[in-house]
This record gives sequence, structure tokens and C-alpha cells, in this order.
Amino acid sequence: MWISESMMPGFEGANIGLWVGFKQFSYLAEHALLDYCAATTASVSELVHEQGLGVDLRRMSARLPQPLFVEDEIVFDVHSAQPRVSDGTTATFAARTLGEGSRTVMKGRAEYCLRPLERPGSWRGRPVEVPAEAPVVGLGDPHVWSQQIPYFYCRYSDPVQFDGYVRMVEDGVDRFLAAKGLSIPTVLRDRGWIPAVTEFHISSTTPVYMGEDVQVSVWLTDITADMLFALAFDFSVLRDGQKISACRAQITHGYAATSGDVKGGLRRLDGDVKALLRGGSADEDAAGVLQLSQPL
Repeated sequence: MWISESMMPGFEGANIGLWVGFKQFSYLAEHALLDYCAATTASVSELVHEQGLGVDLRRMSARLPQPLFVEDEIVFDVHSAQPRVSDGTTATFAARTLGEGSRTVMKGRAEYCLRPLERPGSWRGRPVEVPAEAPVVGLGDPHVWSQQIPYFYCRYSDPVQFDGYVRMVEDGVDRFLAAKGLSIPTVLRDRGWIPAVTEFHISSTTPVYMGEDVQVSVWLTDITADMLFALAFDFSVLRDGQKISACRAQITHGYAATSGDVKGGLRRLDGDVKALLRGGSADEDAAGVLQLSQPL
């Protein structure tokens, strides 16, 4: 087992109170893997400048059993073989806070590798390979939109980095909930609730590049015990007339209270919330204003 140096989450990720959002967990786990790579193989700059290789994080699955706060200091325990060129290496990891009352805030698994770097745009004109992907089975129709990949979602001057997908998933949750009538500002204002991630999985199978148009589809796939709801994502690109599923993701949320005696605890999803998540409607008053029950 390898133990990382201590690290702290970025203040940028504390969007509600001092709680840190799920993307910061992903950033920290990637940071730990890069530090492990530097300690056992070579640093990112050495790999790029001396060997023409980049570290490619392909998949991550993680559970977030405890909250993480802005000034928490954490370390990662990492179990992994040395990363290899092209072939995926699996790492397992756990993050724990330091100091009194230490708690485990993240447990997960990731797959990463070293890959030869290429000249930007060299992928154009290659034969299209369409990976076999099972269709997503959702509770209703997906929420769908398209967006162009900006440079700040990319790495090594062309391909989308893993964290680019993390940020698109976060954006997609915001879009999905707003489309269902459960916009984050509205629910936070009216109920004092905020979506809290309990687990996520992101798997990139085909590289996507800067400037490409990506179709993002989001489905509700499950509501568990009236406490948690799960969303599935598909990120697809169109090449040579063929639609290619490049990345899949799943993310599970509960609604956490932000105030009162139950601050930080998950709240039960009532009939109105479940109906809206499924694409139905909640009770409305005569003026058409959504009436959410059980306000805090």
C-alpha cells in the first residue's frame, strides 16, 4: 500500500456552505494517482518531455460515505501496480481525514494507463470503431442536448480529459433537475435542500477531441427507498455518419438538508419530488406556482 502526502480540497468546490462537491473528490483521487505514478514510475512532466507519454485516466467508480469540508486535510491509501503503456492498470483507493475523529470520506477504484501523445487533430480520417454498448434503460425519456467541447475540458492539447466528463456530469445534473421543475436554486430556496452525491461511476471508452460536438443524454434510472435517485449519462459523437457512445456515467444523489436540526442528513423524497423526477407534475396552485410539500 502506498500513502499519499496530505492534501486539501479546493475552495472552488464548496458551493453550498462548506461542503465540498463530488467533482473535488474526483480531482483529489486523480491527484493521488498522479502522485503515485510520480513516486513509482515518473512524474507527468518527465513522462511527457522524456518519453512522449501521457497519463490517461479512463474509469473511476467511487462511494462517498462521509462529507468533506473545505479545510479537511486528507490522505489517500492507494493499492496499484505500476501504470503500463496502453494496457489499463486498476487502482483501488480510500481517502481519510487526518486529525481527531478521522473518517473515511471516499472509497473507490480507477483504471488508468500511459499512452503515446499525438499531434492535435491526427485522429481525423482514421477508421471509425463503434464500441458495443447496451442501451440505457431509463424511467422515461432522456433529457438531451448537444454542446461543443471547449479547450478547457481537454488535456495534452486535444483529447477530453477525465475531469472534463466530471464537469459535464455536474452540469448535466443541473440541467436535468431544472428541466424537471426541480432547479437547484428553487429547491434550495424553498426547502433548504441540496443534491448530495453518494456514489458515481464514469467510464470513457473512446477519445473525444477539442471542438467536437457531443450529444449528452440523461435518464432517471432508479429511485431507491424514497431516499436516493440515480441518473445515467451517455456522451456520444457523430463520426462518418455513425453515432459513437464515447463515455457512460452513473451518479446517485440524495437530498441533504442545509439547515435545522437535520442539517447534513438526507431527506425523504415525497410524492411531488418523485413525480417531477419521473417527468410528471406536482401540485400547483391557481397561479401555476409549484407547491413543494414538507418545507423546512
